Amino acid sequence: MSISNFSAKDKSVKPYRVPRRINDPLIVFFVTLDQFIPIFIALILGYTFKAAVEATLFAFMYFKVTNYFITNHPRGYVEHALWYSGLMPLKLGSKAADPLKREFIK
Repeated sequence: MSISNFSAKDKSVKPYRVPRRINDPLIVFFVTLDQFIPIFIALILGYTFKAAVEATLFAFMYFKVTNYFITNHPRGYVEHALWYSGLMPLKLGSKAADPLKREFIK
């Protein structure tokens, strides 16, 4: 049995994308999928409602802000900062106290 029997020319062999790291996000064009979806929706809505310049500016600003937080802060930083300041409630099912409540009665 020779190695040539298992060549890459075989049509039954499908290519497999090996991630660079275990938790690598899916990349679409040059941005992550989490960044691509809002940018894509903004551009489609902008072109639909004849506000292409505004939508492009919004998409560019969204990309810059999300890219800043992705590179400089851990995942979930913005959610935690909003919760800590009392602007965002905890997710349902959590047993932690409400950050807006200042007095606790047992």
